[in-house]
Amino acid sequence: MLKPIDLLVGLKILTSKQDWTQMGIAAELCLSSSQVNAAIKQLIEGNLFTVRQGKAYPVYAALKEFILFGVPYCFPVKPAALTVGLPTAYAAEPLKHIIAVGNDPIPVWPYAQGKSRGVALEPLHKNVPKALSQYPDPDLHEILVLLDALRIGRAREKSIAQNLLIEKLDKLVLVESKRVAR
Repeated sequence: MLKPIDLLVGLKILTSKQDWTQMGIAAELCLSSSQVNAAIKQLIEGNLFTVRQGKAYPVYAALKEFILFGVPYCFPVKPAALTVGLPTAYAAEPLKHIIAVGNDPIPVWPYAQGKSRGVALEPLHKNVPKALSQYPDPDLHEILVLLDALRIGRAREKSIAQNLLIEKLDKLVLVESKRVAR
């Protein structure tokens, strides 16, 4: 059964711009190499990744379909108590300038070094805020923010997030296909 950590590892691999290694992915996600290895095995078993020439690669159509339609049901989340953290969902880019926040507290990933106060929204894995703070990955950050909008959003927010995710994922696939073609 696919776990949130498995999807996180898959998304990190998807957004990696260079030849990645399990140790590199582990370091950048603040995980152990064995966690990354187990996640890759789960992604392959779940048919979201495949092995070519001894290395795991995303099956883009399956991964995209799972991200858009499976994640909100497999990994639902409910806002919790007020806390300090990093903004997510409609309170972070790219949705921040599209959706008006209003007076309600914003959703944040709990993180002691965060600068925003809002309602706690558990990320796919507890290491996400630390990993993105220590090893910034704008593409991964954007995907995770949009995923959170799918996980908690209302219909309009979900629709906007889905469209932006489709654009983002298609762009990443195009970059990857050009890199593989070389």
